[in-house]
Formats: sequence, structure tokens, C-alpha cells
Amino acid sequence: MFHRQLITKLNRLAIQFPVLAITGPRQVGKSTLAKMFAEVAGKKFILFDLEKPSDQLALEEQTTQVLESHRDNLVIIDEVQRQKALFPIMRYLVDEHRIPLRFLLLGSASPELIKNSAESLAGRIAFAELSGFLPLETGIESWRKLWFRGGYPTAFIQDDNELRRDWFENYINTYVQRDLPLLGMPSEPGVTIRLLYMLAHLNGQVLNMSTLARNLGLSVNTIKTYLFFLENAGLIRLLQPWFVNSSKRLVKNPKLYFRDTGILHFLLGIYKEQDVLIHPACGASFEGFIIEKTLANPNLNLHGYFYSEHSGGEIDLMLVEGMNIKCTIEIKLGGISNLSKVSKVLHQNFSSASRVLVSGETNKNMQLSNNMEMKTVENYFTEFLGAREANS
Repeated sequence: MFHRQLITKLNRLAIQFPVLAITGPRQVGKSTLAKMFAEVAGKKFILFDLEKPSDQLALEEQTTQVLESHRDNLVIIDEVQRQKALFPIMRYLVDEHRIPLRFLLLGSASPELIKNSAESLAGRIAFAELSGFLPLETGIESWRKLWFRGGYPTAFIQDDNELRRDWFENYINTYVQRDLPLLGMPSEPGVTIRLLYMLAHLNGQVLNMSTLARNLGLSVNTIKTYLFFLENAGLIRLLQPWFVNSSKRLVKNPKLYFRDTGILHFLLGIYKEQDVLIHPACGASFEGFIIEKTLANPNLNLHGYFYSEHSGGEIDLMLVEGMNIKCTIEIKLGGISNLSKVSKVLHQNFSSASRVLVSGETNKNMQLSNNMEMKTVENYFTEFLGAREANS
């Protein structure tokens, strides 16, 4: 059993909110976490799975009576986005009998996609997103395995390469043919598959919507709509650029990253761990892995951006609190190429921020020029981010 870091945040939210919602992609471990959390919280619970016909029928025909009959227990409702009529009824029941942690909702969609339905619970509901496994959840010594296989529990624990490949193939087909349409994505499955494979080859790059639309024979607005659904389904991350109060010519389009490197590697045809390092996309894959596992930390209350000048200077990740840049992070799988240019950008523009270089190659920490520290992957996640988490 893997201990999920999100439990710390859930414990904090449960003190004051009668309704909690855990969102995240399908098969990321939401149901397992919900049961684990209920046990930690000392709550008796009943679980309704809206993909189960009998549960769906019970909550359709006698919603109020069924939910009210469990008023003193924690009611867990899985795949809640399938029955949006539940939200106003839960509001009524919460206002009639308000206790902390009365309902725990699980959904394969982000708050952005279900906010219109959940707005009736405003002031009563708190959202928490569950990502794939994080390095401290699987054991920091397994970070290379986590990078290659991705953070979905089934894929991570599967040692057989062919069985893992089959799992990813079926997972993506199910998401494209059933889940994304249910979330409202207005795309034919064949178009979505083509888009995903195309995006895999753009991982780590600044998005050019016009080029992407032209290659797929679609309008720019249509591409933006599709990316909105893929992002809010938890499949991709559009990392936004930082361009506040600068007179320089800066890149202002987002960068695209797949949130799970296991899915990325499947789409790129990388089925064996030893093949990752010889693939042309390995550097961008590693960069996305570090960025995702940083920003997915549920207890790190900082926002992430990248910084890029048209002249070539770039910072892979900036951690920001409000308008204050707390840390600038450079990510290198191998050698420290172009470091002098990066250091110059950091020094000239963000001299007050701490500076870190995360290296997948080094086995020891090192102090570099311009007050930049080079850290091992292990040290970055255990000590550096751990200290940031404690202070945020």
C-alpha cells in the first residue's frame, strides 16, 4: 500500500468543509485513496459507484431518501460527474445537517469542468486533485522507474513490458472513446487519437496553435477547445509563461507537457526502460517529469511558470507565490550545457530568487556559479522541495 501525500491536505480540509471532492484522471487511485482516508479519519462510510447500474438507479429514483438514510456516515460517491443533479440535493442535505466531511465526491474531471454543477455547493465544498504517484510515495530511490512507467498505480507496479503496453493502449482507447465524450469533448475518437500522438511529439515545446490546427485540418478555436478538455481531464499540462513587468521580448504561448510520462512514452513507442535514454525526446520527457512531480505536490502552495526570451534565454520552471518569485529551476538530464546563458538570465532578472539546477546525471550536490545549486533528483524531492513544502 502506497501512502498518498494528498491525505495531509484532505485532513486539513475535512476540519471545516462538509463536502470534499477528489478529482483526477481515471485509474489514478481515487477510490483507494477515499477508502484509506475514511479509515484515517475514523469514519464509517458507504460507497456509491455511478458506473454501477444499481447504485446509479438508487441515486436517481430516491436520491434524498437514500442519502439522508446515511446522514451520520461518510457518503462516498464515485464518478460524480455522471449525475450532476446530485449537487443541489447535497446542498439541501448539508444545510439541514451540517457536519464536517459528510460527503466525499470522486470525479474524473477537474473542478473547471464540473464547477457549474458544483457551484450550488459554494462555501460547502473543497476540491483536491490526485495525480499519479509522486517520488516520495513510491520511494525516492525508484524515481527512474517512476519516470519510465509513469504514476498510474497499475502501470507502475506492472513489471511485464508487454502487459504494461497493453494496459496503456486500452486505457487511452477507453479515455478517447468513452470518457472524454462523456466529459463533453466534441471530437471524433479518431481525431482525438491523432491529436494525442501529435502532441506527444511536441512534449516540452512552446505550442503553436496555428501550426497544430493546420496539421490536423481544424480551426485554431477547435484546437483550443480540444486542449481545454485534455488539460481538464488531467492528461496534459499547459505551463504558462511568466512575462510580468518586463521590457524584453518574451515568449507568451504556453508550453505543453504530458502529465504522465508513462502515457507519453507509450505514445512515442518507448516500451522498454533502456530505450528511454536513447530516444530523441528523453530530455524533454525528463524535464516534464520533474516539472509535473513538482507542481503535482498537493502541499506545495506555489504556482509554476516558465520564462523564455525570444533571444534564447530560458528558465524551465519558476515557483511563484502571488507576484513573488521564490525559486528558479533549471532541469538537465545529462550535462550542464548552456548553463552560462541561463545563469546570466537568472542573475539579471531574478537575482532575489533561489536558483536550482536539477540533474539526472549527478550523484552529489554541488555549488555552481551565480549562487546556483546543482542537486540530485533524490535531494531535490526529499530535502529541497520538502523544505519548501514545510514553509508554504
